[in-house]
Amino acid sequence: MPVIIIIILAIFCVLIIGTWHYLGNIDKTKKIVFIVIGSFVSYLITMLLFSISKSGITYPSDEIEQMVQNMIVIVFTGLNGILMLPYLGRLWDKMSEEEITKQQFQKRICILLIIAIIVFILESNYLNGVQIGILEIYQKAISKG
Repeated sequence: MPVIIIIILAIFCVLIIGTWHYLGNIDKTKKIVFIVIGSFVSYLITMLLFSISKSGITYPSDEIEQMVQNMIVIVFTGLNGILMLPYLGRLWDKMSEEEITKQQFQKRICILLIIAIIVFILESNYLNGVQIGILEIYQKAISKG
């Protein structure tokens, strides 16, 4: 468990530092708000993906389901944030510095959304496999006694 906690902390450090860096010259308060709101949105998306991916999976107990959910959602919230927030921050910085127009910004956001939808579909399937794998390991551990 300590290794998993260290990995989770590393993921969130990369998320925060990367996003902060790509936000460029934007005011520090706005950077903090962007990171907090972006992380929260990433959390909501990850919860939705977990809920979709667990359909058809029966857990032995609510406690085990909650443990698996917490672990997967925490890890994938950070990973989803790393995939999206630094790029969004860079786009926002470029628009605020007038390096790109609002129309270019919107076009790039649309492209990012299309890519995100594809990634989320793949991730949902992956999360389903992860949950099935965890339950198989759990069942083997229970049967060994």
